[in-house]
Amino acid sequence: MLVASRLRIAPAVRATVVPGLATLLFLIEWGLVAFSREEDSSLEFGLLSAVLFPFLVAAMLFVAERVSILWLRWRRRRRPRAEELPRLQALRGAVAEKGWAAL
Repeated sequence: MLVASRLRIAPAVRATVVPGLATLLFLIEWGLVAFSREEDSSLEFGLLSAVLFPFLVAAMLFVAERVSILWLRWRRRRRPRAEELPRLQALRGAVAEKGWAAL
């Protein structure tokens, strides 16, 4: 993974290559573990894990995306309390008159 993250490629391509490589390495590792164990259920467990892993990743990404969207909405919807309004209005007026140097 360290090698893949240090490749000199565009960030958008790296964002595709690194997770894809991680998934591939995970599947290879599970295959090796499944074949190296001598129990009867290890192969089935490895294959089941290989099939379900992409769904787990997709679910985790979906949850992370939803949490970030909710966080951004909450930050945007936060309204100042009544006692904060005069101070904010004065600050906005000062910035409108003199620019950011007023701060």
